[in-house]
Amino acid sequence: MEEWLLADDFVGMKVDIADSALALSHKSYLNHIDVKVNEGVEISTIRSVRNDILKHARVEVEHQTMWLERKIDDE
Repeated sequence: MEEWLLADDFVGMKVDIADSALALSHKSYLNHIDVKVNEGVEISTIRSVRNDILKHARVEVEHQTMWLERKIDDE
């Protein structure tokens, strides 16, 4: 990935983008599943961490999603 981002034909802030991309971490977790007959709920956490070269800081973002499902006519 570093070679691709630093290639001569790539235009932009090469070093900053390369450092940020290489320091990126992205993870998803399934925290909870509950199913009762024809209804269910799932809760997941999505987390990413990266370097912000312009701010000279490590940026962490995390959020949760909740999915509600219902089985209708066997689907």
